[in-house]
Amino acid sequence: DPGASLNEIAAYLTTNQLTLQYVLLTHGHIDHFIGLNDILAQYDVKVYIHKEERDFLFDANLNLSSLLFNKITVVDKKRVETFLEPHSFHLCDSVIDVTHLPGHTRGGCSYKYKNYVFSGDILFMNGVGRTDLPTGSETALESSINKLLNKYSDNTIIYPGHGQHLTVLTLKNNCPYYHK
Repeated sequence: DPGASLNEIAAYLTTNQLTLQYVLLTHGHIDHFIGLNDILAQYDVKVYIHKEERDFLFDANLNLSSLLFNKITVVDKKRVETFLEPHSFHLCDSVIDVTHLPGHTRGGCSYKYKNYVFSGDILFMNGVGRTDLPTGSETALESSINKLLNKYSDNTIIYPGHGQHLTVLTLKNNCPYYHK
């Protein structure tokens, strides 16, 4: 989820002599991809998003940018690829595993890299993702939270879409939607 961080991403890649291989999106809300067109203009990369979420990138009502001054959609449709679970990506000698986590949106997903999970907006330190937005479902959200928290060890570090990172154990102890 690059958000609006093109300059920070470019500086990090340059400083660390890294090459951007692809962009992975946890879901299709505008705050998670607002700078994506700039990234695609600067880097020759593909964008990956869950198949059920693809249309968010091209529909300002679904991605919520219609609520802003400018309606924003991804310009280059050919560079957007979709996947279904189970799926994984290879990064050097490591693997990034995908878990489909509907609830905040129908095609939300997380990415696990080593001992880190990037969960998008399904949950936060002191709450869970909204379900009153297009394609949201409280029932699916509860199921997905339990799927996520029961899938990984307690010391796995979760990076939510917003806010500070935390462990699976912290979430198990604080999330009202979690059931053992």
